[in-house]
Amino acid sequence: MRNGCFLGALAFVAASWSEGLLAAELPHPYELIQQAGNAHDELDRLRLLRQVAARTDLDPALRADLDKVLPVVERWANGKAHPVADTNRAAENGYLCHFINSRVRPAAEGPVHPPEPAADSPLHPLWSFYRGRMLIWRVIQSGPLLRVKERREAYFNEGRRLLEEARRAFPENRVIRMYLDQPIPWPESLHGSADVSKRPLTQPISPAGGEGGRRPGEGDAQQHSKLSSSGRSDFADPQAPDWANLQREGLEKLADIIHWWIAERQLPDGQFGGGWGDDVEM
Repeated sequence: MRNGCFLGALAFVAASWSEGLLAAELPHPYELIQQAGNAHDELDRLRLLRQVAARTDLDPALRADLDKVLPVVERWANGKAHPVADTNRAAENGYLCHFINSRVRPAAEGPVHPPEPAADSPLHPLWSFYRGRMLIWRVIQSGPLLRVKERREAYFNEGRRLLEEARRAFPENRVIRMYLDQPIPWPESLHGSADVSKRPLTQPISPAGGEGGRRPGEGDAQQHSKLSSSGRSDFADPQAPDWANLQREGLEKLADIIHWWIAERQLPDGQFGGGWGDDVEM
């Protein structure tokens, strides 16, 4: 009996020691949060925060704050996992924006949503990044808020203040800088050159949205990659007038945006994530 108790205690100590070594080898939670805040991609941010959540040695207060932030990050990054049903109405119920609803309002007007972490939490700037964008997009989605200057500015001013906090914490995050008037340059990698005179023309796409009569959303990620890398068949004429080359550049960029929406946002049933109201307009 004594031997059994001794062996059980020894196994417990060994397991605890092994778990402690594993925790010591993992990146510190604060380091992962910093990487998440600076990430350019929402899915990368979600992956890093899930690594924080998976830690067994996480401080209880930090875990409580993470429980407030993580659901919003997941909705923002993984919206395609939450498609709307046919019975859902109009734009506010699309998978891209259904969680940016009337609960998102200035702090002076009611309960703060999403729930706020502790002010000294390392997750507070990340929460500010999401709430700041939600306040701005709430106005963009709502005509009555957008048209009334005082209402619009209440949302925008708080949103910008929160994004300033996020920028101080995550200076490498270009999306934050974009919201604060530092535009992201058009990616040269789409065409190999930002010079309009060297950019190839767009190859037409079939009305079905891809080769072989496929419906939009069916295998379009591969089609998008193909068109972006090798689907350009000619180059802009350097002898053409500036207005013609500029118009061509505008059409090229519009085509890139369309391809992106098909590849990155459209679901097999055709929806783009804005709800049936906005999607019909698309």
